[in-house]
Amino acid sequence: MLVPTVMMALFGAVPVDLDLFSAFAAGALLYDGVGHLPNCDADTFIFSILLFFTLDLLASNSDGILVALLGDAVHNLTDGIAIAQAVANGHGLKVCIAIASHELPHQLADYAVLRKSGLRLRDIIKAQLLTGLTCHVGCLIASYGGLYTAHLETLTSANFLYIALTSLLPDLKQSKGKFLKIISCFIAGILVIKACNL
Repeated sequence: MLVPTVMMALFGAVPVDLDLFSAFAAGALLYDGVGHLPNCDADTFIFSILLFFTLDLLASNSDGILVALLGDAVHNLTDGIAIAQAVANGHGLKVCIAIASHELPHQLADYAVLRKSGLRLRDIIKAQLLTGLTCHVGCLIASYGGLYTAHLETLTSANFLYIALTSLLPDLKQSKGKFLKIISCFIAGILVIKACNL
C-alpha cells in the first residue's frame, strides 16, 4: 500500500490528465470486475449494485467518494483474507506478489476517481492509507475464525463495475479531442490487470 501512495504523491506534484487516468482506471476496473463474475452469486451481486446505488443517492454531493472508498476497503479486506489463507497453505509469497502487482493499477484507479471527485492529494493519501488497513483486518479474520469470502468478492466485483460504468465511462464520453489517448489508456488498464492475473 505504501508504494502506490508514494507514487500518488509524486503524480500529485506533476500535472496529469485525469481523463487518461480515468480511462486507465475504467479499463482496469472493468476487466478485474468481470474477471470475478464467474465466482459471484447473482443475488449478492444485485444487492451490491443496489447498495452502491443507494449510497450514491444518499451521498449525492460526494461525487462517488463514499462508494469508491467503501469498495477499496472491501477489496483490501478480501486481499488480506487471501494472503492469510495462502500463508496457511504455504503459498504466501506467490499470492503476496500477485496482490502487490495488481494493487498498483487499483491504487492508480482509486487515485483517478478520488482526484476527479475533487479530493486534495493529502486527503487521498490519508483515505488510501486508512482503507489499506482493512487488509490487516482481513488477515486477522481469516487467521482467527475464517470468513466466507465469496460474498465479499462479489461485493468487490460489483463495486469495480459500478464505479467504471456509472462514474468513469460516462464522464469520459464528454472528453473531446482525446479519442486515441483515451482508448489507449483504457486498453492499457485492461492489459495491466490481465498481466497481473497470469
